[in-house]
Amino acid sequence: STLTYTVATFLEYPGSLPLFLGLVSPTTSLTISVMNLSLKSLVTQVAPNESLGSVLAALDVLQNAASVTVPFYRTALFSLMNHLSNNNNKNKSTAAADSNKTMGDPDPYEWILVAGLHWFVGAMMMAFLLLRHRQPQKEQNKVV
Repeated sequence: STLTYTVATFLEYPGSLPLFLGLVSPTTSLTISVMNLSLKSLVTQVAPNESLGSVLAALDVLQNAASVTVPFYRTALFSLMNHLSNNNNKNKSTAAADSNKTMGDPDPYEWILVAGLHWFVGAMMMAFLLLRHRQPQKEQNKVV
């Protein structure tokens, strides 16, 4: 579902309203819901029954900690993107570039590409972490 969210993020790049309303928005809603449900389902399947409440509480705390750190990360990322953008556009002074500079927001198209890249890296990391201990089907069905 994370890879689907990555594709949906990259589909925002063309900027078509029908594409956004018909494909990107529903896909984004579904994948976020599936990711939340999958995380809780995975935790309840893996965690020992006697410590399930503690594990879910710890998961909640970690999600809240991540929510608190996101604005700081986004601010640093915006600063980096604006710095790189200003270095690339020193000779190209346009009204749009000046308005983005005063607002502190990066170019929307660049932001979509960076967001898609973040989701892609996240999807690859999750796939690696979840699939590295997976046993082949044959070994799971063996009767000892």
